Amino acid sequence: MYKRIGAPPDPSDTETDHAVIFEGYARFHKIINTRETMVGEGYLPNPTEFTPDFLMTVHRYIGSNRLITDAGSYRTKWLAPAKEEYVYIDPVRLPIELPRLCFVVQIALRSDSSLLNLVRLAAAFAINFLYIHPFSNSNGRVARLAVSWLLQGHMVVPVPLYGDREVYQDYMQGSALHSAGSSAVFS
Repeated sequence: MYKRIGAPPDPSDTETDHAVIFEGYARFHKIINTRETMVGEGYLPNPTEFTPDFLMTVHRYIGSNRLITDAGSYRTKWLAPAKEEYVYIDPVRLPIELPRLCFVVQIALRSDSSLLNLVRLAAAFAINFLYIHPFSNSNGRVARLAVSWLLQGHMVVPVPLYGDREVYQDYMQGSALHSAGSSAVFS
């Protein structure tokens, strides 16, 4: 039986090949070298490559194996959060707003790459990306992977690519417990 890991491995440890085993829908999955896998097999694009196409590729990867029917394309319908009166922006504006957001991120990455500004940029990106809500599904996962890319070299944001809500909650609780006693940025 595999043991469920409650907190992610130390992201500053670049020497150890961490192996994470997690439970998926049909079987156990294993990720080796978690740090690189979370951002796409070690490929880290430069700031000029932080584009809508990059985010669509991430979405297509998340939605592979028919998990998302329209993976990698803009949503075409109005959407709203569950049990809210608020609606996300008009789908017609998506091809304008997402490139604008990516351009702002590119400029910010070129101007100041200090950890504090990267954390601010990552938070601002995530909020604005989720407001734009360009995809019909998995916007949160794409946002977290993009945040991991923005914070590369400093930390990795855990992103469940498979699993159910219970597994997700377990990881979030473990992460909160792990960071409560540390002096990390979010403490």
